[in-house]
Amino acid sequence: MNDNKTNIALIDNYKDYNPPSFIHDSIDRLLSGIPQKYLIGIKSIILTNSKALTSDDRKSDNKKMKNGWMTLAFYSPAKKAKPSNISFSKPAHISMYIDRILEKFPNYFLKLHFMQDVIIGAILYHEIGHHIHYSKIPEYQEREIVAKKWKKHLINRYLWKQYWYCMISIYPLMKIAYYVLRKFIKKETNNKASGNQASPVARA
Repeated sequence: MNDNKTNIALIDNYKDYNPPSFIHDSIDRLLSGIPQKYLIGIKSIILTNSKALTSDDRKSDNKKMKNGWMTLAFYSPAKKAKPSNISFSKPAHISMYIDRILEKFPNYFLKLHFMQDVIIGAILYHEIGHHIHYSKIPEYQEREIVAKKWKKHLINRYLWKQYWYCMISIYPLMKIAYYVLRKFIKKETNNKASGNQASPVARA
């Protein structure tokens, strides 16, 4: 366990998996780099891997995999104690499957602080977006749409503040790459043969 200056506990709960040494440092940077008011109420972040899934979590995970989704992380809101309507018996927390988050990226990518924070931050900020939506700033939109909006806002804010020298050079290229990727995905979708089963899509 590690407590950073945000007072959010980082809890390691791995099974037969050795995570990269940068995980705690990256999360510390990401948590410290956004307004702390958004983090109030989050007690812990559980860092785990797919082998450490409980039987109940595994059933839920298998169901999502059958529907074409792979869980990378999830947000668990605080649960109220019964019969009290005031105190909370179980604080809000975030769980992250580090093995799944990192499995598609080559090791040389993960040696740079910038890439570490982009990869981990995209997942972490998405889940923090769920927390903001649930407990801070409710919006009458589908929750995944709201979480993605907050993720984009938080990651852009953090990267421009922490790595402005990188963003100046790569941001225009990122915009072009995003435009080309959207065109490619649209073309592939239109040309996709009916009846082909898609591989599971990673989802936070």
